[in-house]
Amino acid sequence: MAFRTLTTLIHSETDQTGTLDASIDLARRLDAHLTVVLAGVNAVDPGVYYAGMNAVVLTTALNDADAAVKDMADALKRRMAAEDITWDDVSFVTPSANVGHALVQRARFGDLTVLPQPYGKDAVSVDVGALEAVLLDSAAPVLVLPTGAKTAAPPKNILLPWDQGAPAMAAARAAIPFMAEADEVLICVIDPPSHGPERSDPGGALAAFLSRHGAKVRISVIPSSGQRISDVIQSEAKSQGSDMIVMGGYGHSRTRQYILGGTTRRMLEHSPLPILMAH
Repeated sequence: MAFRTLTTLIHSETDQTGTLDASIDLARRLDAHLTVVLAGVNAVDPGVYYAGMNAVVLTTALNDADAAVKDMADALKRRMAAEDITWDDVSFVTPSANVGHALVQRARFGDLTVLPQPYGKDAVSVDVGALEAVLLDSAAPVLVLPTGAKTAAPPKNILLPWDQGAPAMAAARAAIPFMAEADEVLICVIDPPSHGPERSDPGGALAAFLSRHGAKVRISVIPSSGQRISDVIQSEAKSQGSDMIVMGGYGHSRTRQYILGGTTRRMLEHSPLPILMAH
């Protein structure tokens, strides 16, 4: 499989020019088409505004969002005029809670969605909702870029945490185009189970599968020693010189992840590396 259509999001709540730059760079390198979704965020949700609100307030918010999305579309056209990739854009105005749903309608027809780290210093709630919606509902993988990233260089050393789960397998399949061109893919098995089909050869079947796709694979089996799994992953990535992490997202419900924390959330909060996620 190759990445032929990339999707990214620009919204009026903050500046995402770095993500756009990286998406353009990646589309050029992969010879892929880029779809840019432009969202004018309506600051007043008409479904929940309190009784007695002046209708002028709602009208003003809608007009502001409409003007913002038009400004973004004009800026995008100027930005793309000098680029040598194929691209298109789609614009809409919506309450912040619906941005993710609207993005999914385009992302599901793409091969990879490129989004910013949802918990970075410049991130807002729209970024969190967009990532969760695309990851869980678009059936397409997401490449999450760390704060400040403006390029998407080819990964040379990829870390793949493996827990035998369906999300991890989906991420591994999705990342094959990246893994096939990397110098090394390290399958990291943390606290392998003592029972189950892989108990005698943790990560072995996955390594064979990826090797047949041209990936240069190595397996590392390590204990967590009581540390958080996210901390072990990040420590291993640093020690191995990894420049991309490929992992499943939200092995448990989003509510449980939010309340209790969880590997997905902590990785999205703290990872300095690009993360390709699937569910």
